[in-house]
Amino acid sequence: MNRYQPIFTEEVLPGDTFRIMRKRYHVGKADKIIKYSEHRLAKIDLGKLSGWFDRVKINKDYALNLTDEEKTVPGIFVKDSGFNFLIDGWHRAYNLHHIGLETMSIFIIDDPAEVGEIRIEK
Repeated sequence: MNRYQPIFTEEVLPGDTFRIMRKRYHVGKADKIIKYSEHRLAKIDLGKLSGWFDRVKINKDYALNLTDEEKTVPGIFVKDSGFNFLIDGWHRAYNLHHIGLETMSIFIIDDPAEVGEIRIEK
């Protein structure tokens, strides 16, 4: 993989963020990183995520009405100095778990420079 080069020149919408336990990430920037560089595609155990479904803001009506195409989009998982969390894909995870699937595809962002690019500091 090539060394990471910041690629963002456009503005990311303020609502395009994920926040959990005092950490915030730019989901839009994470999505762009994945589109413009190689990242490991992996599977995540939905059973391990299911304990978070009531703690993360999920619109369950929306989640249960995703199209088949939307369900196939991998989530985005960040590994940030011991903090490992799904920052995008909670509606898909909820839907897939609800219909009985055990895993979901995710892209993993763990390069420190990339994580630093998407982390929102206070």
